[in-house]
Amino acid sequence: MTAVEFDGLTMRPITAEEFIAWGRATETTFFEEPSDEALERWREITELDRTLAVFDGDDIVGTAGTLSYRLTVPGGELRMGGLTAVGVLPTHRRRGILRAMMARQLADVAKAGEPLAGLFAAEAPIYGRYGYGMAAPVVYSKLAATHTRFRDGVAFERGLRFVDIEEALATFPAIHDAVRDTRPGMPTRSPQEWRAWLAHDPEGERDGYSRRQLARLGERGYVIYRGKGNFEQGLPGGTLMVIEHMAVDAVAAASLWRFLFDVDLVGELEINARPTDDELPLLLADPRRLRSWTFDGLWLRLVHLDTALAGRAYEREGEVVLDVIDDLCPWNAGSWRLEVGPDGASCSATGTAADVRVTTAGLAAAFLGTVPLSRQVRAGAAEECTPGGARRADLLFATDPAPWCPQEF
Repeated sequence: MTAVEFDGLTMRPITAEEFIAWGRATETTFFEEPSDEALERWREITELDRTLAVFDGDDIVGTAGTLSYRLTVPGGELRMGGLTAVGVLPTHRRRGILRAMMARQLADVAKAGEPLAGLFAAEAPIYGRYGYGMAAPVVYSKLAATHTRFRDGVAFERGLRFVDIEEALATFPAIHDAVRDTRPGMPTRSPQEWRAWLAHDPEGERDGYSRRQLARLGERGYVIYRGKGNFEQGLPGGTLMVIEHMAVDAVAAASLWRFLFDVDLVGELEINARPTDDELPLLLADPRRLRSWTFDGLWLRLVHLDTALAGRAYEREGEVVLDVIDDLCPWNAGSWRLEVGPDGASCSATGTAADVRVTTAGLAAAFLGTVPLSRQVRAGAAEECTPGGARRADLLFATDPAPWCPQEF
């Protein structure tokens, strides 16, 4: 990857010797001061040839990186470049650094033949202008321990057991992958990522919580959680944070919840990053007590639009013509006919009049069925060119189950 000069600055990948400086520059943006151990853990999953650093002389003033993933989509999976470690030092704002890095990252993803790019946004207003759309929102919840009773008739089992890190590394990935096979929006998690995550849990980074607790139900489910003790006037009121709950069937899912709900000394559970169609509210006798809010989660970008649209399955036959607006990836701009039949899907450029005119960010938000095009039309974010065209597109893109990305990167 060649170096690029602009405005007296140089943009290029980092060398191994520059990694520590690159990591510290990134974390300066997020008001963090990672330990040497944390940086070495980060180094294990960083692909040096896919990093970007912007130099002002010898100083790193902008950072970005790309991780190589495969993302589950309906009917299979597609390659995705995961954008991470994006930051610009406050001393160098308003100099076009972010735009230069974003354009370079998209060009590199396109060159690598990855049809998708994805990211988690620290600030939601930023990435829509680079063609990313909210594609897999997640739900965070709080639930008082006094309101964890199941409705009548919920089947569950006992039998979870705690495991150490090595057993978790040997058994959790298969369970995770079994869920990933059925749930669009989930990326692969490499052995390096598993180890870097589970084996690194220093006390100084726990915010007062316990170390991670790891428990599994045979080959059918696992949970990862933390606890924070608290007693007020002699009464227990601790917090249990559910980090990850992964189950391959309904009984296993209920069993994991029952285990978590029955942990002693807990006054409230904090439940992280669940899918928007999670079954948990349907298990509870009083689902109103589950206080939830939605976070935008995974943002997607269609880099090779035709490959992405043809690379997923659709639940019904049909066709729609999309007029796509894309300034950063001009090869995507123009009208595309998506045809879905018994032999699969195809997507090709066409001169036919469009059914819907949409930005590439809007198309990314609709790609996994999250934000239907008809809703975007009602909001003025897309234009229906043919009566009923947006509705036909919605029926094609509809996805069940809902997309879910439980991990940030």
